[in-house]
Amino acid sequence: MHWLIYANRPKARAIIHTHDEFATRPELLAGEVVESLREEPYGTVGLAHMAIEAFERAKPIIVLKNHGYIAIGPDLDRTCNLIVSTHLHLLEKSRNS
Repeated sequence: MHWLIYANRPKARAIIHTHDEFATRPELLAGEVVESLREEPYGTVGLAHMAIEAFERAKPIIVLKNHGYIAIGPDLDRTCNLIVSTHLHLLEKSRNS
């Protein structure tokens, strides 16, 4: 999956894939983070293609349906900060809903 993302996003210098309880809550993701159109089995080429498709609709962070985040960026620090800031934003949204 990472190789296919790098191949399709040549400006990406870092990819981070994480699992987070908020990434599996569509009611929090709505209007916040693009989610892949369907769930695919872990470790499959189908999952990688779902990630590529989702990055076509949004960047630099997506959610694989019922799975987790993938963020891309110019370096690990900024990519990690994107994951953390997205988590904190969704945490705050969950507290207010």
